[in-house]
Amino acid sequence: MTLRSLGMMLPVACLGFAVTQPVPCAVAYDDAVVHMVEGVVTHVDHAGKEIAIKTSDGAEKTFKTSAHTVVHAASDVKTGGEDATIDTAHGLDRGAHVMVHYTEEGSKDTATKVDTFGKASLKDAKGTVMDLDRGAHTMVVKTDEGTTETYHFADDASVDAGKGVKDFSEDTGHDIEKGSHVAVHYSERTGKKIVHFVEKL
Repeated sequence: MTLRSLGMMLPVACLGFAVTQPVPCAVAYDDAVVHMVEGVVTHVDHAGKEIAIKTSDGAEKTFKTSAHTVVHAASDVKTGGEDATIDTAHGLDRGAHVMVHYTEEGSKDTATKVDTFGKASLKDAKGTVMDLDRGAHTMVVKTDEGTTETYHFADDASVDAGKGVKDFSEDTGHDIEKGSHVAVHYSERTGKKIVHFVEKL
């Protein structure tokens, strides 16, 4: 299970509402420490306001949701039509691969944001950054297995250099740079490796 601290918000749709277009959601979690975990959705209960996932290490984890919970379809995942529900429009149904951002509150954690990747599974790689072109949104990494891979940052990619999660575009301090040892979370599309999250190790 992978945990991260988070400090970002995106203009997306809120759980529990059917929408015809993405709308900004006011998220009241600015002062809370937010973590992240990857997994596959096993249950979505809109009436009971809960979502359950099976994490990458096999653990089952259940989260409370609310009107403030944000659901975001990754930039390379196609959404449904205008009349689709939140589930079908954003791929948030059983079997969907997700990154859940949550706060720890009482006996059950509360999901603040869910990044969904549909049925496409996320892949992981570790290695050393050989080149980083912020203008072209590309990164070359020599993996720990010895191969050299080129990754393309998704428009909504985020990074964590140990100071909290933020958008790649906001990494003005260049916390991720040439020589950094990183873990890359990516999907594959049209022959390209699309980065959704980079963690500095």
